[in-house]
Amino acid sequence: MCYRLIIFFWLLQSFNIQISAQNPILKSKEIDKNIEVAKYLYNNEKYPESYNVSLKIIEDSKRIKYSRGVIEGQIWLSSSLFMLNRLDESIHNLLIIKDKVISEHDNELLTRYYFRIGLNLHKYKVDLARKNYMKAFRYAENITDKETKYNEISKILLNIGDSFQSENRSDSALYYYYKSYKLTSEINIETRFLGTVSLADIYLKKNKMDSARKYIGKADLYYKKIPFSSNAYSSIYKYVKGIYYMKNEDYSQAIKNFRFTSNLKNRSGELYIDFLRLTGESYDKLGIKDSASYYFNRFLIQKDSLDKAVARNYEVTSVMITNEKDAIIDENGKKEFLIVTLSIFVIIIIIIEFAIKQALKNSKNLEENNRLKSKLNYAFDEVLNLAKNNSPFFWTRFKEVYPHFYDILIKTQPNLTVSELTMCAYLKLNLSTKNIADYNFVSIRTVENRRYRLRRKLNLSPETDLAQWLQSLGEESKV
Repeated sequence: MCYRLIIFFWLLQSFNIQISAQNPILKSKEIDKNIEVAKYLYNNEKYPESYNVSLKIIEDSKRIKYSRGVIEGQIWLSSSLFMLNRLDESIHNLLIIKDKVISEHDNELLTRYYFRIGLNLHKYKVDLARKNYMKAFRYAENITDKETKYNEISKILLNIGDSFQSENRSDSALYYYYKSYKLTSEINIETRFLGTVSLADIYLKKNKMDSARKYIGKADLYYKKIPFSSNAYSSIYKYVKGIYYMKNEDYSQAIKNFRFTSNLKNRSGELYIDFLRLTGESYDKLGIKDSASYYFNRFLIQKDSLDKAVARNYEVTSVMITNEKDAIIDENGKKEFLIVTLSIFVIIIIIIEFAIKQALKNSKNLEENNRLKSKLNYAFDEVLNLAKNNSPFFWTRFKEVYPHFYDILIKTQPNLTVSELTMCAYLKLNLSTKNIADYNFVSIRTVENRRYRLRRKLNLSPETDLAQWLQSLGEESKV
């Protein structure tokens, strides 16, 4: 009897130990810790190590059916693969979790997912990248924690700005860079730093040296506060400073700053290749021909490799888009019978509708006017809400709703900036000075000054009411 009790208690203890080891709650907490480890390794540019930890996260999460862990693991795995120039694998690891991400109904997770998709497409499918950034933006707007919300939005806006800069659309790039910079919390030093560097870079390209110097000075301060060592951040920062010195014809200082870019781990990227070209140009300006020739030759070799990589990755992204379309077609194929039935029903409805329209021909114009008026009212409300929320997409949507107004305004004064055009849009919507100030988080005095400068730029006489003049423009515009 005693010996049976010993066996019983031994089995019970073993069972309890096994249950404890398999406890999903305890295991999920371990996985969450590993997610932070993968993030830390990624931020410190240890991409192979982050990749390996991410694989373990996915494996452990699948074992205990921890969906959130699988998603986080796949996102960090994709991030590491992207930095290791394994674009096809990076995209694949994002696509296979799309349904899981959507089923979580988590705005923060959806924001990060679509942002990461955008990053993968950024260099090769700019329009598609922006569409995914905008999806990320819409989900980010619904994040409840304000600090997280604005930090995520600022990163998205920064990348949208960069996408416009890659197309040499400097005004649009500047608009989004500045929006990102203004939204970023002082706590989020990395995004704040990248925002100042991006603003400095765009001002250098526009040859506005005073503004460039201002943001390089801000970048200096934020760079010192970055909580971890980053070759990538150092290289971007020194690269922009190098361009600044080149613009000021201080080629020795330019070369000194460009040398930091040689520390980049990714030596096949555009930044490293541009470093080779600019360093060669700086040596050439100093008359040091041997060094100039050395860097120019390296530039040509690396550029050839980059062109081949771009072509390959362009093909990868094209295949990805095709696969997504095929998946949609397959899904639609499953519903083929329903679609055919609905199509027949729609055709019948169209025939009936046509007969009714013929019978009511005399009232057609009245109905059409009412429809257009209703649609215009809806579009007006939509644009007004974007203005109230200080949305970065306000001006884009406004142009769509009032295309004639925009065309006439640009013909009247082609040199209006995006911010001046936005002020015109506010006044077209009949917003008061106080409302404009509230929506843009500025003082009433600031708005009055902007209106005064705008009036002068439009060459309006003192007797002309600016708001009424703008409201009269493009009255024929219809949605």
